[in-house]
Amino acid sequence: MGSRGANVLLSRANRIRQKLQSALEASVLDIEDVSYQHAGHAGVQGDAKETHFNIKIVSLKFEGQTLVKRHRMVYELLVCC
Repeated sequence: MGSRGANVLLSRANRIRQKLQSALEASVLDIEDVSYQHAGHAGVQGDAKETHFNIKIVSLKFEGQTLVKRHRMVYELLVCC
């Protein structure tokens, strides 16, 4: 099984954690699944799980970056999660 197949077995939160930790070398990386707060919303289909997260990241890679740039860095890393 290739690496893509192995990723399917991981929860979305774990895939997010791996990508962010690997790229940002975070000293703090807290991921809170708040999907339950969005259950029943129009955009959530069926019994979809792990749809919304709150994430706190502390990383030296953010030093000197604007808040917008930091958000863009994270979004670019999570395109395929």
